[in-house]
Order: sequence, then C-alpha cells, then structure tokens
Amino acid sequence: MTRYYLWQTKVCEGYQPLMKVLEQALNRAQLGKGRQRHADGEPFDQQLICWIPRKVGLGFNLGQVIKKVCEIGRLATYEAQIAELLDCIVYLAAAIIILQEKEKEQAEV
Repeated sequence: MTRYYLWQTKVCEGYQPLMKVLEQALNRAQLGKGRQRHADGEPFDQQLICWIPRKVGLGFNLGQVIKKVCEIGRLATYEAQIAELLDCIVYLAAAIIILQEKEKEQAEV
C-alpha cells in the first residue's frame, strides 16, 4: 500500500497523546477494520460511512457512535474497547466531513 504524506501537522507540546490517538483512528480506518470490511477500494469520503449520512442525515453516524459507546462496557478485552472507541472517532470524523461539505455547498450558492 502506498502511503502519502499530504501535510505536516504541528503538534504543540503536551498534545502528542492526542495526535497518537488520532493517528490510531486513521490507521484503523485505512489499514484495519475500515479497509477490510468497508472500503471496497473507494476513497474514505466515497465509502458508506459518508454516503449514508449524505442520504439520510448525520443521525446515522451519531447513532453508530451511541451504539458503540453502549457496547464498550460489554467487551471483555482492553483491545476491543480501544477498537470501539477508535471507530467512534472515525464515525465522528465522517460526520465532520459531511458537515463541511454542506457548508461549502451553501457558501457556493
């Protein structure tokens, strides 16, 4: 898999732990579960995680986050709990992408 580095992000002192978690969420989407189960070779913003809320609204993504948060307490392992939380971050990121698209569309009108 080709890796592209499209930008450099300045991480202020003390924010490295946040950057590490965001990178883990990205990797879960692009290399892990997201790629294996959902990507079908499509770019992230063309996958179902973005397509569905374009059709039915952000409730889809927010509902997925709520479901995953409710499931965390029932998961037996630390790894599974972390994976669910990383998935929440990815669903929320997709919701942000959709909101930003809508804002851009409205600004162009």
